Parts: sequence; structure tokens; C-alpha cells
Amino acid sequence: MVTGGCALPSGRHGVRSMRRVLLPILLALAIFLASSAAFAADAASFRTPEYLKLGGTETMSALDWINAAEAYAAGYTGKGVRVAIIDSAAYPEHREFMGKSYEIYWSGLPVENESHGVYVSGIIAANRDGLEMHGVAYDANLFTSIINLGADYDTMGKIFYSLFDHPEIKIVNNSYGNGLTLDVIVYEDYIIDPGYESIRSYFDNSFNKYYYPISDLATTNDVLFIYAAGNNFVTSPIGFANLPSLVFGVKLIGQNEPIAPYGFPNMPSDNRQLTTDELRALTLNIISVSAFDPSAIDNDGNQSTKSLNFPYCFSNLADGARDYTLFAPGASITTTDSSSPISYATVSGTSMAAPVVTGVAALVQQAFPFMGGKQIADILLSTPNP
Repeated sequence: MVTGGCALPSGRHGVRSMRRVLLPILLALAIFLASSAAFAADAASFRTPEYLKLGGTETMSALDWINAAEAYAAGYTGKGVRVAIIDSAAYPEHREFMGKSYEIYWSGLPVENESHGVYVSGIIAANRDGLEMHGVAYDANLFTSIINLGADYDTMGKIFYSLFDHPEIKIVNNSYGNGLTLDVIVYEDYIIDPGYESIRSYFDNSFNKYYYPISDLATTNDVLFIYAAGNNFVTSPIGFANLPSLVFGVKLIGQNEPIAPYGFPNMPSDNRQLTTDELRALTLNIISVSAFDPSAIDNDGNQSTKSLNFPYCFSNLADGARDYTLFAPGASITTTDSSSPISYATVSGTSMAAPVVTGVAALVQQAFPFMGGKQIADILLSTPNP
């Protein structure tokens, strides 16, 4: 999460690198709605002050970027869907969550940021009640696993295993991450040798205790994992969000040969190995989310996906993850806060963009309840606005 202002950085992670790798993919719910003129009048009725408050501008709000009003007019509000959130806090007593089924699993560890998870929850599912703002899937129910965002991988793995008791959950929001990005790997020359100590240590620790339960959930329960790309303003997402590339190899800029997979099959011999099918299932059930500024304008005063101002200034981009990355509104988003049951905050970052996508995924799940996580991901990744 980022709360301060923006200043474009200089150096190799600055403007030139961004232009090289940016694929400004926008999430849109026109997948099965926008072609129907019957919804047009009703859709306008959903564009209330509460709708506009989430973020953006009066002429193009954050929810307009995802065609939310059209989805609501068609009857898709997240009703009957339960979404899981892995984050630092829950606040079911907030007025925006009144009347919801809001289940909480606590890891037992103290938390560092008692508001972060509340921000995320509001963006996904705050009620449409005529008050300050509402979430993308305002009728959805929530399951929040409370963690310290710096928790060890063993604790994280146990939290994921708790989701096996909830087969109805097909979508998990993950607005957290680590510092491992392809920028670190490529630009700092940290992996000339795939056996480099820090990378090997990362995979030894994380795969065994973190990715195994995720893989089990992906293969057994067909769960979709939506990750924030990170706020380092580098060209690639953080390691969690970039798992498919890290597992199956990525191509360095200017080279045609992929880097050898770092974590597979070079796993410690005393732990079971993920099969190729398990790895593939896992990587097909991941979406990385970068952030854009829904109020960004180009030099002509128009909102444009080609504007240099369009990506949020701290957002990690999509290098190595273009096939499974979406950009979503993530700047100056107003959402629920933990200060009191009637408090709100305006926050920015990929942590705020990811729950926008999670909310859209909940609308898709309501529309197509027979779909699993991979099929929901296929819809989100194959139907955005370029």
C-alpha cells in the first residue's frame, strides 16, 4: 500500500523501462453485458454518489473502468459468493459489513497493520447502503484469514490449508508480497547461476511451506489466487505474483533462451516434489494485478491508457508476467478503515488494485456458478479492454 504522493523515479527502472514492458490491460465486465441495450437505462441508475466515491472522476469513476454499473443492472452483485482474503485485519463491526456473513480465521500472530485488510475488504464487498462508498461485489460474503503480513511461510501455508474447509471459496485475494522480482534477478545479475544462494533459499523455504498448499488448493478445489504486483516501481511483479514465470523459466531481455526454472526440480530431497501437472495447475490459477490511476489524463486532457501518467507511479509492471497480468484502478481509492465503525480512508497501491479484480471475479462467479478458479481467470484474462 502507498499513501503518499507520486514522483517518477529516474534510472533504469524509470520511464524508459516502463515504456518497454508496459502492457496497459484494463479489466472490463463487458464480457457478457455491454452488448445488451436493455441494461443501459438501469445501469445509469447505479452511478450514485456512493458508486462514484470509490475513486476516479465523476465522468469516469473507478467502477466505470470495469463496467460495474452494467453488471449491477444485469443482476450481478456478488450475491451468494464468498471471497477469501489473506491479510492483516478484519473489521466485521464496520457499518459497511453489516448483515454479511463474515468469517474470520486468525493465525494467532500479532498483526503489523490493522487497517490494511480492512481497506481490502471494503474494496471487495462494502455494502451498497447509501453511505460513503460501496465495494465492487457489494453483496458478496467474506472469509478473512488474519496474518502478520511478514509471517513465515509455515504460518502462511497453514492458513491456506484452512481454506480446504470451505470448498465454496473459489477466489482468494493476496495483497502482500516479498521483495523478489525479475528486476532484481535480471538487472542486478543475481542469477547468473540458478544456484545463487538467496534464490535457492527462497525456493527451498517458500515452495515447501507456501506453494504446496496453494498447489493443493488449485488442483483439488480449483481456487483462483489474485496477487498484488507490488509497489516497487520496477518492471516485474513480486515473486508471489510472478510464480508462473519463476517456475517455468523467463526470457531475459535481448535473449531467446529461457532461464532454467529455479525452484523445480531442484527441491530439497526430504520434501515431496510438485509434479509438472501440479505446477501447471498452480500457475494457471494465478493473476497478477498492477495499478493504474483512474483519474490519469493524457496531454490532450483525455483519459487514455497510453498516457505516461496512466500506470500508478509506484506500481510494479508486467515484465515476465504479461500473459496473466491485469491493470486495475489502484490510486486514491476510498474504502473502509479500522479507526471506527464509520471511518473511511483514501489509499493507493497495488494492494488496492488487486481487490478490484477480486470483486470482479466474484461477479463472474455469481454469473457462472459452475465455473472454477481457472475458468474465472480465463474470462478475466481474455476479455479486458486493451
